[in-house]
Amino acid sequence: MTSIVSGAVSTVAELGKDESFMRGWLEEQPSRLGLGELEVADSATDDALVVTDDERCFSVDVQLGEMEASRGFQVLDNWARNRVVHPDKTHVAVLVTEVMSDRYQTTLETLSEHLPLVVVELQVWKGENEAIVIPHVALASDDVDLAETPAAKAAEVVAKVTDEDVETEPEQTTDETE
Repeated sequence: MTSIVSGAVSTVAELGKDESFMRGWLEEQPSRLGLGELEVADSATDDALVVTDDERCFSVDVQLGEMEASRGFQVLDNWARNRVVHPDKTHVAVLVTEVMSDRYQTTLETLSEHLPLVVVELQVWKGENEAIVIPHVALASDDVDLAETPAAKAAEVVAKVTDEDVETEPEQTTDETE
């Protein structure tokens, strides 16, 4: 039987971990990205995690906290370079972040219309003695099929909860008495 414990929303930094740790944690078991059963490619470099399945090559950049513009360019640079290294695969740029900034959302959405791009947000829940990291797809190009992946399923749950929150917010009324 699964025990139910209380917890709180947290961040990777609040757990005392950094981007290097997170990249290593994902590299150790690439399925933690939530994008399916993946393997680390031998072309992975210090700046990028490269993971593959049978048909695709994912160039992954990990950024903790809120997304910065420079990281968007870095993941696209790694994606372009890996297209040369693995010409036999379909390439996807993957930005892993804790928060996809509203500031860059329109830009990322526009890029995803022209390039295979996925943004995975990591939600962290901290219990008394453990933390759970839940990846969910915050943004994905239409031509990148992630329908049956854990991160896509998590995104559906997040969207449903967000929609329910919007529907249950009380309506604001104005008092027009003089």
